[in-house]
Amino acid sequence: MFTRILSVPVSLVPLLFPFALIHGAKRYAWNGIVVFVVFTFIISNILENLSILTGVPFGHYYYTDSLGPKLALVPIFIALSYVSFGYLAWVLSTVVVSEVRRRSSVLTAVAIPLVASFIMVPWDISLDPIASTINPRLDLDTRRRILRRANLQLPRLVFHRVHLLPAFRDLPKAAWVG
Repeated sequence: MFTRILSVPVSLVPLLFPFALIHGAKRYAWNGIVVFVVFTFIISNILENLSILTGVPFGHYYYTDSLGPKLALVPIFIALSYVSFGYLAWVLSTVVVSEVRRRSSVLTAVAIPLVASFIMVPWDISLDPIASTINPRLDLDTRRRILRRANLQLPRLVFHRVHLLPAFRDLPKAAWVG
């Protein structure tokens, strides 16, 4: 069902989601982590559906049925991955900046979500081209023909290290901004 390249991120979500729930319940109590999960689930689903329908904010794309059941046009798995990796990014940002408390400074309250978003963006940008344009089952000659059609001539020795370049180039510019 899932390709070999996607198997690592896909297999992490079933492990990270329970971690987010358990760790979040210990750190923020059950009501805190439930609020995080509900808000993340709703907001991510709205933005993903909006992007699929209008192209804003992430560009035009769609999801196939390979990721399981959908809520509107977005697989539920995607919302679970946003919760999982979003919580991990939040926790890492509290390590980098400081813990958020009720009497935290405005700088801390702004810096933590900002740092968390900078942690989330590389995760998203690294998965988008893999999930959307790269088929690992293609043999080396087929990949080279695709690259030649895209007017990209890459040295034979480094091909396996840089074959993601056309995938990044094909990402909609809105995906980089969103």
